Amino acid sequence: MQLTHDHTLAEILSGNGTASPTAADRRRFSHIITNAIGGRTPGVRAEVHKHALKAGDILLLATDGLTRGVSDKRIAATFESEQDPKAASERLVAQALEAGGRDNVTVIVARYEES
Repeated sequence: MQLTHDHTLAEILSGNGTASPTAADRRRFSHIITNAIGGRTPGVRAEVHKHALKAGDILLLATDGLTRGVSDKRIAATFESEQDPKAASERLVAQALEAGGRDNVTVIVARYEES
């Protein structure tokens, strides 16, 4: 389940129906950032979510360098075949780089376990 979305003009336009979510439209507007830490405009809006976790749930924090090159289906398959969070994150980075790695690829994987 995806909890957050890119803070780009492409995401805003495709989300409100102004622009179709075609690959060309996403490329044309994906570099226009609408919210960033360390930007010139004050007032970063932190995106905060509360979500109940169950034992075994996996959290993925990733840049679009991963999600642009690796499909959701392939990401899910990686988690099914790789239980170790470190190994899963390394495999996801490798998959993104194999797919062309057109942007920075940052991946953090955590598995929630009850104590």
